[in-house]
Amino acid sequence: MTEYILKSAGCLLVLFSFYKFFLEAEKSNRLKRFYLIFMLLFSAMLPLISISYEVAAKEFVETAPILVIQSENSSAEQETGFIDQYGSQILLFIYFIGFLVFVLRFIWNLHKMRLTIKSGQLKKELPYIYVLLGNSINPFSFLHYIFFSKKEFKNSQISEAVIAHEKAHVDQKHTWDLLFLELVNAIFWFNPIFIYIKNSIKLNHEFLADEQVLNKHQNLRDYSELLLGYSRGQETNVLASPINYSLIKKRILMMTKNLSARRLSMKMLVLLPILAGCIYTFNEEIIAKPVLSNGETSELIELQKKNTVYITVNDEDILLYNKPVALKNFTDELDKITKDWNNWQLKNPYFYVDFANSTTGFIDKLNAEYRKTELSRISGTEFLAPSTPETG
Repeated sequence: MTEYILKSAGCLLVLFSFYKFFLEAEKSNRLKRFYLIFMLLFSAMLPLISISYEVAAKEFVETAPILVIQSENSSAEQETGFIDQYGSQILLFIYFIGFLVFVLRFIWNLHKMRLTIKSGQLKKELPYIYVLLGNSINPFSFLHYIFFSKKEFKNSQISEAVIAHEKAHVDQKHTWDLLFLELVNAIFWFNPIFIYIKNSIKLNHEFLADEQVLNKHQNLRDYSELLLGYSRGQETNVLASPINYSLIKKRILMMTKNLSARRLSMKMLVLLPILAGCIYTFNEEIIAKPVLSNGETSELIELQKKNTVYITVNDEDILLYNKPVALKNFTDELDKITKDWNNWQLKNPYFYVDFANSTTGFIDKLNAEYRKTELSRISGTEFLAPSTPETG
């Protein structure tokens, strides 16, 4: 699980960095909305995907790694397994506590929004529903609800452009982006980058709403002056789409920009090697699968048999190809077995090692004897199995 968390966080950091440096200042707001949602899904799913490729059977044998199988009953594994399992359980417990906190926060925010809707006077103008509240608020939206100050609305003190802006949030279903983001944030609550992602998504929502208002019936200069006239900054529910007055300067600058298709295309080309690098780096694993043609199955088996060493260790008893061997004679016996191997076999050995019941100390002694063999010298392998310090 730790590996998944690190890979997902790393992938998200890379993709979001690309957005901040290359895309955020671009005029293509719909593309940016798609990209922000895409990078969340991509980063969450990529570490779960295994990539496989096909190789010829003979090539697979020549390039495959040494095969080491260690019994589940190995004392060496038992010595470290308890500590690893205990630490993993603690981390898992901390993760689920954080996950529960964020889920409860999400549910609480939904509940608060429901109470806010119930506390207001509802005025239907389908497909929108206006919620008129008694206190002075900045207009904001949630799903198909748009929230206004009752006094300002009834006195016609709210500009048609502001109402159109909130309608744009509803039309473009921005609330669903925020709900999705909150759920993903609950899963990856430990990743601080979500604070910045949330701000970027909300800012892009403002760009999109501004764009719709200007396309329909607003003069850029009048609309900019209208936005500058709002100075209130009341706190709103994190699930809402409010008019964000702290970022008015960025919004006005975005409204004055023109879309450069050529520049945007060049930036999207830069994304291709970045995505390829993410796929290569952050996938679960890359697996080579041998392709067997007719008659190659038996050939593959024979090739493996010719350079496979079979070892079983039970307590301090060693079986080499099912033949009992004393520890002090292990080097000589293995050298006898491999003396007729050709150079390719010596450089590409396979091992089937089963530590049925042994201690770390004895495994270390066996590895020390193995290092003395000709097979170890030529193949460059030093261990028959992972070795860990013996604990008291």
